[in-house]
Amino acid sequence: MLARAKQSRLCNGCRHDLLTVFERGFCGPPVALIHHSTRLPLRWRPSIERPRRQLRSFHGKSALFQQSPPTLDDQPQRDDGRVVNEDLDPEQLEVLQELENALGRPINEAIDADRAAAASTDIQNLIHNAQSISDDTFDLVRGTIDPLAALRANGASAEDIVREARRAYGDRLPQNALQEGEKKIYKRLYGEPVSLSYEEFLDEEEAIDVDVTTQNELLDHEGEPVEYDMSPFREKEFQVEGEDDAIDADPPQPAEGGINIESGGQSSFSPFAPAEERAKEIALMLKGRVLEDENQEGEDEEDEEFDEELDPSMRTHPFTQLGKFATNPRSVFLPQEHFVEPVQNVMSKFSNKHLKEMCEKTFGGPGLPDSPLTPRSGRSRPQVPIPLDTSRHLMGEMEANAYITAIMPPTYAAVMAVLVETRKRLGSTWLNNLLAREGGPRVLDAGAGGAGIIAWREIVQAHWNSLHSSDKQPVPPPPATKSVVLTGSDALRHRAANLLDNTTFIPRLPDYANTRDVPTLEDDRPAQQRKQFDVIIAPHTLFPLQEEYMRKNYVQKLWSMLSPEGGVLILIEKGIPRGFEAIGAARELLLERHIAVPEGRTSEYSSIHNDTENDYTPSTGMIIAPCTNHERCPMYKTSGLSKGRKDFCSFQQRYIRPNYLQRVLGAKDRNHDDVDFSYISVMKGQDLRQRQVQSWSELQDSFSAPPHPNPDRASEDYVSWTDLSPKGFEDVHPESNLTNIEALFTNAGQPPSTLPAAHTLPRLVYAPMKRRGHVIMDVCTSRGTIERWTVPRSFGHQAYRDARKSRWGDLWALGAKTQIPRNLRLGGENTKEAMKARGRKERLKQQAEELLEKMHDEKLEEMEEMKEVEREFKDGRFIDEERAKRSKPGKIKRETSNSEVESFTMDDFNMDEVNPPMISESTKKSSGRSITGQANSSAPATQNGEDDLTPEELQTLHEWSDILTGDTGVPVKGARSTRSYSKFAPKGTKKVPRKSGKSR
Repeated sequence: MLARAKQSRLCNGCRHDLLTVFERGFCGPPVALIHHSTRLPLRWRPSIERPRRQLRSFHGKSALFQQSPPTLDDQPQRDDGRVVNEDLDPEQLEVLQELENALGRPINEAIDADRAAAASTDIQNLIHNAQSISDDTFDLVRGTIDPLAALRANGASAEDIVREARRAYGDRLPQNALQEGEKKIYKRLYGEPVSLSYEEFLDEEEAIDVDVTTQNELLDHEGEPVEYDMSPFREKEFQVEGEDDAIDADPPQPAEGGINIESGGQSSFSPFAPAEERAKEIALMLKGRVLEDENQEGEDEEDEEFDEELDPSMRTHPFTQLGKFATNPRSVFLPQEHFVEPVQNVMSKFSNKHLKEMCEKTFGGPGLPDSPLTPRSGRSRPQVPIPLDTSRHLMGEMEANAYITAIMPPTYAAVMAVLVETRKRLGSTWLNNLLAREGGPRVLDAGAGGAGIIAWREIVQAHWNSLHSSDKQPVPPPPATKSVVLTGSDALRHRAANLLDNTTFIPRLPDYANTRDVPTLEDDRPAQQRKQFDVIIAPHTLFPLQEEYMRKNYVQKLWSMLSPEGGVLILIEKGIPRGFEAIGAARELLLERHIAVPEGRTSEYSSIHNDTENDYTPSTGMIIAPCTNHERCPMYKTSGLSKGRKDFCSFQQRYIRPNYLQRVLGAKDRNHDDVDFSYISVMKGQDLRQRQVQSWSELQDSFSAPPHPNPDRASEDYVSWTDLSPKGFEDVHPESNLTNIEALFTNAGQPPSTLPAAHTLPRLVYAPMKRRGHVIMDVCTSRGTIERWTVPRSFGHQAYRDARKSRWGDLWALGAKTQIPRNLRLGGENTKEAMKARGRKERLKQQAEELLEKMHDEKLEEMEEMKEVEREFKDGRFIDEERAKRSKPGKIKRETSNSEVESFTMDDFNMDEVNPPMISESTKKSSGRSITGQANSSAPATQNGEDDLTPEELQTLHEWSDILTGDTGVPVKGARSTRSYSKFAPKGTKKVPRKSGKSR
């Protein structure tokens, strides 16, 4: 969005003078003016004892304005002795004449009165100061504080004065601020100062404080001073005695009717009041109302966005700020020293062209749609996992380069966002306990190739700095972390070793899920000691597994490696439907087998846990984020893959791309990207739902809250806070405790025993829709439902303001006016979404399969027909007369007598196999005709070209001739016989029989 152009404004002094003219000129007594034919003398406004901040330079006209105004003697006069005012046009003269008539007295008396009132002002001092200012120099404005004068008076050294001048003025040093010796020291320390041009005036925020107000004046559009009388203003503001007689005249009536102003110009309306108050006062006097501008709301929202950039916590409810899902700053910057620079050193040994080609070849082409980036243009592509995996043992040099170039930056951003959210929900006590552990925290990176360890170390360093923010001494390094990274490839391990120090690399994970943890009857020896971790980070490890049982085994393997004393497991996948389904399956597995339902509470998994045939024993645990409920996921009601899924739970994090990723993507317009991901953060061995939150500090640091003495009472309070979440917890503030929180339970039989915690709040699962006058939010509630909440302006100023500042992934604590269930498009086999999801490619594939099946059936029918024909030939049966009519005799080629060409005759072939006889032996006998006779009778007609035919060939030829001439009783061409002559022959030769075949 383009920034709005900053509107030019008047300075503070000119604004004050202009408002004064409006007040006294339109709402007060008439202004005393001189005769219209006389040039208006300059009236200097007396100094007003009010602090001002102004530092400006004079140049050209500015210096001219400080000079003394011309007297009447210096002005040109006409022959009649009247002063000529060449600058006034006829309209101005006419206006002055009207003002003189309204004054009710001669203009000469007004001139005398004005001169008498102006005699008390000391103009000569100002003229002297203004004349000392040249056109090409600038100086401190008269009346401003000289910050260096006090230092000189106290006897400060020249260097101290120069440093103070540098601090006060910066590079732009006024000319007379320092003395000659001090200027030499200034140049030696800071170089030549920058000269100010006449256009550069400092803003009020950048100017130095002023204790004496400079004498300002009101100028017109040409820079000339405008005359106005300040005596009524002086009387009202400063109680100046001795009112001029000219002011006693009756004030003129206001131009606008209906505005009642007290006589004498005393009105309650003040131009110095805010614009809204002035508009309301005028509307009240006019008996009207103020209409809101249509664009005012949009401008207010833009101002609020600007205010939030300056201070994100400004005017935000503390509970809203506590539920924010965001890093600080919102865009994640990759650490230069520990990440970007080492990778750049590695990439400098390889060609950028080869690296780009390898990345595009591995991750699906330009834009890398198969990487964690998932660009918008790749959403229509098939949903495939990331091609490269850290547990892969066969990975070449360029593939390892492609991994650390395209996968590690977005993975780092996603891991950082999840770690920050986990740290917010658990509090600082959780991380303090890990750092205080002997040997430090134990962290396993099981899928990020080292990016998860880098993100963890950044979190620990930031937390450690916050603990030592008040120390004056250098901050000591934080306790070391026992870092373990899974890297199956040697090439990837060597590159990760350049980024991480004091790190252990392992080629594969131990399989603790299928090994015994206690002595058994078969083996009574103690179980082998297991390696356990406090934090396990496993991004992009479930989706590449093809089968569901493989994913379950992998999740159970990670769970078995987690510490039972508050270990945290973080699973992250791509923000696509298939990635969410992998996370949803892992969540369902953990709730079914490993996370127990708290005492005094029931859920959909209670029946499974109470089943005596259940082979798994659930233990204490909880989901930290993003879920605030432990029911069945409302977006994962059907296990497994769901075709046509449109709604799924995912989140987004923006990060700044490094230079090498910019070159691979070919990006030139922006250097940031948004990575979409689905995740779940689970804790083993601790359940914050069984804690008793008694104060705001424990609400911020949930891990520091003590266990609840009555678990059943804690479950009742949890249900109560869940039911009250739609109404909002706006009354909960940092001063809240168990004594003053009872106001929220006015209808309850007993007061609450704990404050509403963050895990009782709904979370925004989609970006809020901010409309005019209301905000629509799709939230996942703590009851395990997806609802659409609407927060209008009428619901409350604080709630509406925070709703407009809400973002995707935030916890919402201020309720809503309306709540309705949201329709989810979860896909399925026979749903409309699933049918659309099949797409054109699947339809074409189905059509191709149907066509192949049809061709296969036709081929089988043809083979059956050929077998039937073959059986008929073997049996000696005539096929049918219709087929005989459609059959054509083959052309028998003559033997060529050419010595150079190899020749062959028909005797070399078995003609019965080449051209099987169409008439069986039984048919020949029944015809009663001898073959020899037929051959002799037709010999004259076939003498030409038949001398070299064998008897078998002649026999076949005569048989075909009988069929064609109709001797068998079958007409060849309709009911007519075949002509024996050519109809195109001349008249005398039409009776000559035509020849069969071509003439030679």
